[in-house]
Amino acid sequence: SLSLSLSIMPLDIELFRADKGGNPDLVRESQRRRHKDVGIVDEVIEADAQWRRLVSQTDDLRRLNNLVSGVVGARMKARADQGTTDPVPDEVLSNLLGGSAEVFETLSVHQLRALSQAYKAEIAKKDAERDEVLKLRDTKLNSIGNIVHESAVPSKNEDDNLVLRTFGDLSKRAEFNHVDLLEAIGGMDIKKGSHVAGNRGYFLRGAAVSLQLALINYAMSFLSERGFNPMYTPFFMRQQCMGQVAQLEQFDEELY
Repeated sequence: SLSLSLSIMPLDIELFRADKGGNPDLVRESQRRRHKDVGIVDEVIEADAQWRRLVSQTDDLRRLNNLVSGVVGARMKARADQGTTDPVPDEVLSNLLGGSAEVFETLSVHQLRALSQAYKAEIAKKDAERDEVLKLRDTKLNSIGNIVHESAVPSKNEDDNLVLRTFGDLSKRAEFNHVDLLEAIGGMDIKKGSHVAGNRGYFLRGAAVSLQLALINYAMSFLSERGFNPMYTPFFMRQQCMGQVAQLEQFDEELY
């Protein structure tokens, strides 16, 4: 393959964040031009907003828990009285995000340690919820294709595609197609190829192999002269990496 700059999927989540300079209307218009669900854009925005809230809440909970630990540490260092062993007041436990240094100073060491455990449990809960929301958001995000270029003519299917230009005399139809010609020279074995690889599988043989290699070498030479850098890539790809260059939801049954 050849290395070159390409727009990759999924779309950058920043594009959906109007408050960060994004342009979700651009994505909506692209979906309309694709004749795809426009509502999925709002679903991504909603899931992303929820994820961002959970990230903020988790960060606040960690900060408050660190503050609790700091108060406990300071009292232990000063050998201060550890105070009452009463449970943490309900109004404190029911509003963990509303904690503050002033509130913590009113609690005993025993209560602060119990409060720290409550913070840790809430952090674990928020972390799990955040991960689920992120998975949902990215699944929806991955289902949206790249932005349709402004020069593209919208159409529902191939039958509606606008023909921009043609080559050759379209009134004439060749007597033989490329498969007929390859089989005529013994350059292709479709039967054995299908047996080994399934539908559309084939073996190239003889002169067809030479032709294939010649075309590859010509393409390599042609593009190298124009600044492209040839690369020989791995034959397999991790699913996470593949998700960045393809909409895997469309090919679940074909992937292996």
